[in-house]
Amino acid sequence: MTNIQERELLRARWQRSLLTFALDSEAREDFAVSGLAMRLTDVTVQVLLMPADPEADAFPIGETTHQWISEIDAINLDAMRFKLPGEAHRSAHALVLSHRYNDDRWSSYVAVHRSGAVEWGLGADGGWTRETRDAVPIRRIALSPTVARVWATLRLASMVQTSYAIAGPYNLVVGIRGTYQAELGSLGEGWAEPGDFQNRVRPCPERHLLWQIEIEELPDEEVARQIAYSIGDRIEDAWGVKQRRYLAERGPYQGKLDPRRC
Repeated sequence: MTNIQERELLRARWQRSLLTFALDSEAREDFAVSGLAMRLTDVTVQVLLMPADPEADAFPIGETTHQWISEIDAINLDAMRFKLPGEAHRSAHALVLSHRYNDDRWSSYVAVHRSGAVEWGLGADGGWTRETRDAVPIRRIALSPTVARVWATLRLASMVQTSYAIAGPYNLVVGIRGTYQAELGSLGEGWAEPGDFQNRVRPCPERHLLWQIEIEELPDEEVARQIAYSIGDRIEDAWGVKQRRYLAERGPYQGKLDPRRC
């Protein structure tokens, strides 16, 4: 079998898995709303890192792994200590840490699946809807928190890899739901937020956003940062913005991801 044929089989496995996550095509009516994401308040952002075999049973769900994930309080992203959701529980296919919004819904969650795939779903933590003075609802997508979750997903996957033989290459998938006419907020220090007269960014013209990035091996901290920032770049591009506003323009975090916005 040639390398091209092997890659085609690999991509076919990924595509089958993406079907179950409703992340195979942004044209779907239920785009990004499947599986654990159905527990979110309102799906805004989905981040998924799949290993070479997303159908494998490589990460056992049991007392040992449940205890392991329960003890992960935060992930270091450079100087930022990024807090993870705090409520640990099991699902049919994954171990989950969630932020509970109310008795039935989550504002966000991160999950490690039996295959070793790492999934991060955002509801209210990834965006919200505000009303103008004329009572017109406007959706806002949170930029810096999304970039931080991509980075944290890559770092958490490396932690899983340290203890379990999760084979690469990997497919990083980022989907953002409901971006048509949406604003982009939660910007780094120094950038004008939507509603400020200095922010003249037009709403996003795309209905939903979806990207896939193939990664041969799990990155170290520097490369993980670069990949997360590249997603931030793509999001800014979708709004037609050349500035990189997830990075603080001024202040103590100038030129870096602003943890106060994450």
